[in-house]
Amino acid sequence: MGIQTHVENIEPASWALMALAIILVVVRLTIRYTATRDLRLEDIMIGIALIMDIGATISLALAVQLGGLGKHRATLSAQQNDRRVKANYAQHILYLAILATAKISMTVFFRRLAVKRIHHLFTWALAVAIGAWWLSASLVVAFQCPLPHPWDPTAYPAGSCLPERIWLYVTVFDCVTEAAIVALPFWIVSGVRISRRKKAVVQGLFAVRVVVIAASITRYAASQARSTSAASSSSSSHNSRSLNAVDLQNLGYGPVSRASSGGGGGFDTSYDQTGYWLWTDLHSTITIIAACIPALKPFLEWSAGRINRNLSGFQRSTGGGGDEYSRNRNEKPVRQSEHVSYA
Repeated sequence: MGIQTHVENIEPASWALMALAIILVVVRLTIRYTATRDLRLEDIMIGIALIMDIGATISLALAVQLGGLGKHRATLSAQQNDRRVKANYAQHILYLAILATAKISMTVFFRRLAVKRIHHLFTWALAVAIGAWWLSASLVVAFQCPLPHPWDPTAYPAGSCLPERIWLYVTVFDCVTEAAIVALPFWIVSGVRISRRKKAVVQGLFAVRVVVIAASITRYAASQARSTSAASSSSSSHNSRSLNAVDLQNLGYGPVSRASSGGGGGFDTSYDQTGYWLWTDLHSTITIIAACIPALKPFLEWSAGRINRNLSGFQRSTGGGGDEYSRNRNEKPVRQSEHVSYA
């Protein structure tokens, strides 16, 4: 069954993830600037990715609010359809740029972390490959339909000018590079003389990126439902016949009303693409969130240390702590002002 998602159920999740991404990026940049009085290239790149992601989320909101995304196309005006395809076009362009920028920011960070020449060479090769992938995919998406209206697929029975396999190419490369980004810290840290615990912490912070792979695969599943439906619609038009709602349901697209199929005729480019566009937005935002988590390690350590100091101060002030407290009874008492400073 194709992935069918209603805007009213998932659009709030899109805005919630965006808010989380903004908070994490701000915390990351604050930590970096406080510690070094400077922002590194990878920090600037993730900030740029966030700005583009805000633009992509706004594009999705415009497609919903002004373009009627999620509603049956038969109920929309020509102006609404035009607004929707333009907003979706902008979201596509931004989506690819966000993924590439976030990934390359990670390779820049790894190059700074690397200790061997082979690590440096691998990170450079990975960055170049990501850049080439972004450029090739962006050119296909940017010029998907004939000029002077490359964003407008309405003249096509399938509801899209894009080759059906473009998102397979995008997803496979995305998942492979994400797997490389997850594996790189294990490779780099394995040769560093630090405790196993510290190695596990560093590796675990980067392993969170497996969530990005899951989001990418989910988005691809939605794109397949979209492209398969579109292909069916195109074939129907070519054979001069229409699929009714029962036909579409038997093909595995779930319950489809006659309104969604245009009164018995094909793929609804507004209603049937809802899940695809929402997962496109969620995927790009999750990519930024995952890129920020490793940079939060100093903040997490500071928070843990603060909690430990508060607990230690509480035990001393209440006479707790057992034998350890008894051994320290003759030490200089802690002033009240020092307790306050832990709060």
